[in-house]
Amino acid sequence: MIIYLGDPVAGVRAFSRYVKGGGLIYFQEFCLPGTTAVPEVPLYTECIRLINEAFARAKIQLYLGMRLPAIYRAAGLPAPSLLAMSRIETGPDSFGYAYIAQTIRSLLPMIVKTGVATKEEVGIDTLADRLRDEVVSRDATIHLPELVAAWTRKA
Repeated sequence: MIIYLGDPVAGVRAFSRYVKGGGLIYFQEFCLPGTTAVPEVPLYTECIRLINEAFARAKIQLYLGMRLPAIYRAAGLPAPSLLAMSRIETGPDSFGYAYIAQTIRSLLPMIVKTGVATKEEVGIDTLADRLRDEVVSRDATIHLPELVAAWTRKA
């Protein structure tokens, strides 16, 4: 969410005003991409490219996870505790295919507006199934985008 605020420090500072003393402030943001597939899955690589390129062209910094401690401190909050996490998926029943497809579906207007791809090139209605088929046919494992959680208590 912080990525959409324009000024992350001002946004966190504003949100923290709604939290009482001792209250928990928690944000979760993406970390630099650790996304990969083993063996390579070209469609998965393309999905990650669509996401990264859309944010880059929209001039939105997607990977704020590792900057959360500095953002919290600059907003006048105590240094946060941190935890990084990601899903690693494989097989025909993986949640990952729908997750990636739904992420791209939510970004499709930005993908089209910034000229990254057309709706036809993305093929959103079949994307999850095509991704599943490609991962399964290659007996691959995909590493989904990593998130960094940061939490602290307001003084």
